[in-house]
Amino acid sequence: MALASYSDIQASIASFLHRDDLTSQIPDFICLAEADLQVRAKLSQWDTSATVTLASGSGSLPNDFAKAVSVTYGAGNYTIDFMSQIGYDAYAASGETGSPEYYTIRGTNLLVYPLYSGDVTLAYTARFTALSGSATSNSLLTLFPDAYLNGSLMHACSWLHDMEGMNKYAAVFEASITRIKKYMIDYKYSDGLQMRVA
Repeated sequence: MALASYSDIQASIASFLHRDDLTSQIPDFICLAEADLQVRAKLSQWDTSATVTLASGSGSLPNDFAKAVSVTYGAGNYTIDFMSQIGYDAYAASGETGSPEYYTIRGTNLLVYPLYSGDVTLAYTARFTALSGSATSNSLLTLFPDAYLNGSLMHACSWLHDMEGMNKYAAVFEASITRIKKYMIDYKYSDGLQMRVA
C-alpha cells in the first residue's frame, strides 16, 4: 500500500492494527504523532521568512512560527542579536527608542530593543502543515511516511492498552526520528565536511 496521503495513512494504521472499528480514533492517533513530530522533526523545506511589523518594539510572530533563525532590518539587512527575556526586560525598562540591536521571543510576540517601530525580517523554521481532509499530504509525509505510521501506531497501541505493541512502535518511531535528523545533517552539510577534533 502506498503511503502518499492522509487517507493512505489512516487505512494503513487500521491494517497494521487489524482493526476496522477505529475510524473515529485514527485521526487522533495521527494528530498525536504530529504533535511529537512538530517538536522533534525539522526539515530545511520549512525554513522561510516573513516581515514582522513592530510598534514600540513589539510585533506578532507568524502563525506557523516554530523557531527563530535570524532577525534583520533595513536595506543593509543589519543583523539583530538575540537576548534573553531577562536581559531584554532590564534594557527595555529604559524605554529607549531607535534602531534595534537585540531581540527576544515572548509568547507569540517578537520583541526588540531599542523599542523600534517599523518592519524587520524574521527568518524562521515553520511548523509543518498538519494532515487533514483538506491538506492530504505534506513534505514530511512525502519524505518520511514511516515516521507518520510508526508514531501513529505507537499512540494507537497506548490507547488500546497494548504495552508490548506500544514499546515496539516507540522503538521504530525513535528510529524514524533518527533518520530524519541524519537526513537534515546530510542535507545541510557536504560529504566533505570534517568534524574538528581538539
